[in-house]
Amino acid sequence: MKTLRSVPSWRVLLASCFIFAAWANGEEKTDFKNHPFFKYMIGEWTGEGELKDAHDALVKFKMEWKADAEGENTFVVEGNREINGNAQTYKWTIIHSPTTGAYEATHKSPDSEAVRFEVLVPEGEMRIEMTMLGNAESKMTVIDSFPDKDFNTLETKVTIVDDSGATTLSGTILQKRVKKG
Repeated sequence: MKTLRSVPSWRVLLASCFIFAAWANGEEKTDFKNHPFFKYMIGEWTGEGELKDAHDALVKFKMEWKADAEGENTFVVEGNREINGNAQTYKWTIIHSPTTGAYEATHKSPDSEAVRFEVLVPEGEMRIEMTMLGNAESKMTVIDSFPDKDFNTLETKVTIVDDSGATTLSGTILQKRVKKG
């Protein structure tokens, strides 16, 4: 039987680091209710805007939604929207992994499969950038930001690019807070 004295000190140190890292990662939780960006999204919102397609035709967009933290490490946005008069419900689920530090989002509507987005939350900036990568050059990018210090307006910029790299839809949706969470 080996005693602690017979185990090389670097192995003890290394084992201690792994144990501490596992404990620290297991204890860290993302507190979306106090997060520098997400805390301002909590509540009820309405929004509208116009996006342009590849032929400069306008796509009218209206929405109403509610956002809140749900359990540990999860943020949920659920709502209704009209795109050129066609109504649908949707749900965004944003999760944060305390182990990797990465954020990830899924978007789901009843008539489609869940779509996964990579999420960038730049520290010190009042914005998030969600990107869904498709085939070849195709991707969809959604950037949410607070343009004013009152945090009662949220600006969403949407860009969809096809396989050839051409923009097929883009524009801005302005949302106004209806009720704080």
